[in-house]
Amino acid sequence: MANFAKISITIAPDDLKWAKRRAKAQKRALSAVVAEAIAKARQDEAREEFLRTLPEISDAEIAAVEAEWAAQD
Repeated sequence: MANFAKISITIAPDDLKWAKRRAKAQKRALSAVVAEAIAKARQDEAREEFLRTLPEISDAEIAAVEAEWAAQD
């Protein structure tokens, strides 16, 4: 069984409207939409960290990899 924590957050009204619409359209809970956004942010952070570990990679090569990742999302 997964371990979850119940929290309270403050969110901009427009962001909340968007999240509620997305949850309704996908027939999911609002918390699932928030969890999805957090997972995406963590994935982006991990990708950035990975790029920083590569030796001698140019800014242009980094940009090309990031563009390819963005196209896959």
